[in-house]
Amino acid sequence: MSERLEEIREQYKYRTGPNASNVKWLIEQAEQKERFEKLHENYVTRYTNVVSENNEMNEENTRLREALKFYANSENYQVNVIDQWGPEINIMKDGGNKASQVLEESK
Repeated sequence: MSERLEEIREQYKYRTGPNASNVKWLIEQAEQKERFEKLHENYVTRYTNVVSENNEMNEENTRLREALKFYANSENYQVNVIDQWGPEINIMKDGGNKASQVLEESK
């Protein structure tokens, strides 16, 4: 609570009469405003955190999809016998490195 509000509260704590009830109402309104401001700050913080987490998840999802595309691409399973002494396919050359790298980044 602000210092000024606390000071007003103490000044009018024991005062009676019609004016005192108005001051009491003003104090209650100021306290309620402060509660709403704190609540608003909490919601803004939570929202910011959720947006940040969502962005991170989208980036991770993109990395995982790219790795899956590599393994899903049928061309990476074709044997290259022209350029090599022995048959070799891209999946064998990769040896799972793409998957391992993406999984490590996802931790």
